[in-house]
Amino acid sequence: MPLIARANPADKQRQDVTAYREYVSRAADSNELILNRSSLHASVIVECIFVSSHKDVSILTGELNPEVYGREDVIKVVLEFLSRASDAQIAILAEKPLAPDHPLIAALRTSNMLSRLDLRYVTPDLQKTYEYHFAVGDGSHFRFEASRESFEAVVHFGNQEAGERLKSEFSRLQSQLSPFNLK
Repeated sequence: MPLIARANPADKQRQDVTAYREYVSRAADSNELILNRSSLHASVIVECIFVSSHKDVSILTGELNPEVYGREDVIKVVLEFLSRASDAQIAILAEKPLAPDHPLIAALRTSNMLSRLDLRYVTPDLQKTYEYHFAVGDGSHFRFEASRESFEAVVHFGNQEAGERLKSEFSRLQSQLSPFNLK
């Protein structure tokens, strides 16, 4: 009986992620608009936002989805982002409490970088004032979900005008909330 080689689905997924990462990198370099519809692809986009940013990344999220923000590749670039500059910061506005053992929070804690995170929980009343989620780096690179119920997003790198509008909206929301101490 002949041996039949079967492809390992994990290998196919790694190839797909590698190809998508290369596509996103090219699109970021050329300021091309990207449409994004899956959590796996969202994690690649988030990686690229952190790689492309130097000062700050602001995230308005439902729950800091571990399928996106808990992936090893994302955690690695987040730690590299914070290591590149002593004043680099991450700000997160979350609608739901984060698990104390969330992989990103655990990595920040282990790396003694938790102080570089400004986490705030969005009140139910404030949640009624917007319908979207987004991540924006340096007011220029962003992933924007028009609906909080979907991963479908528009992504653009190097769009200062739209990025600054998102950063301004983030600041408006952030100013109405108190920091949450994770320590």
